Amino acid sequence: MATCARLKPFCPGALHLDALSLVVLDCWVDVKERTLFEIPEVRGDLIHFLDDHCRERIQAGKARLVLY
Repeated sequence: MATCARLKPFCPGALHLDALSLVVLDCWVDVKERTLFEIPEVRGDLIHFLDDHCRERIQAGKARLVLY
């Protein structure tokens, strides 16, 4: 479990997601009534992480995206 910002420092190839089967995004609404997708400091990193590291596995049916 980690935020996208915490995953950023890993060098390319250091984090292996070959066995990734589930990506869970906590869509809790904060005190400012924002979710992960609405917080500017998180949104860009999240979209890049999903696109760069998860999209192909999700599209191929090898992983699922869960919004919790």
